[in-house]
Amino acid sequence: MSFYKDEDYPVFCMEGAIIPMSLDKTDSLPTNMEIIIFPGCDGEYKLYEDDGFTTNYKNCTITEFSFQYQKTSYELSIKPGTNSEILPNLRNYKLRFKNTKAVNLISILNGNKSIPGNYYIEQNDLIIDVQNVSTGSALVIKCESDESLENSTIRLINDDIRGIIEDLEIETTLKEKIGAILFGDMTIKKKRIAIRKLKSAKLEPKFIKMFLNLLEYIGTV
Repeated sequence: MSFYKDEDYPVFCMEGAIIPMSLDKTDSLPTNMEIIIFPGCDGEYKLYEDDGFTTNYKNCTITEFSFQYQKTSYELSIKPGTNSEILPNLRNYKLRFKNTKAVNLISILNGNKSIPGNYYIEQNDLIIDVQNVSTGSALVIKCESDESLENSTIRLINDDIRGIIEDLEIETTLKEKIGAILFGDMTIKKKRIAIRKLKSAKLEPKFIKMFLNLLEYIGTV
């Protein structure tokens, strides 16, 4: 069982999956791209791109994406294939590493040249923005940390629970009581008992049931 806010929907991807997406609203070969990477194991992807005009299937290029995964380091390479001259000379990449914490060191090479990049955390993902990348040379990004780069499952679940509590249309004092129970040091069994007791504080039965189900789910993680 999983829980989501009304405005959210689940996306299930295999570890190591790489998903290239165009950020341009045209039919031409994109200049601005977002690449979504799902860590957890090594992965690769081949992106077929043709000239967009002729029916000559040979007039295409295949860009190879390769992801090397370790718990404390990631390496992503984007290598152009033959006939890469049909691509835009320069591309801008938004690289999204899912469920990844801040890193200590990032190096970005385009060919043999070190180029700058901007990186930040967005919704539990590590984002690396790289501008004006030459499509005729390989792009290699390395990320390193002293500890695991991936966010812990429990922390992500707790973040989601905080969001659920915040969105409930109940009194603030009741929200604080719920938070104290769910994020406290009690056993799951004692937390379930404490949640049931909130009926006397006028917590609606539907919310009591929801939090009991949440605790059951947390107990399986």
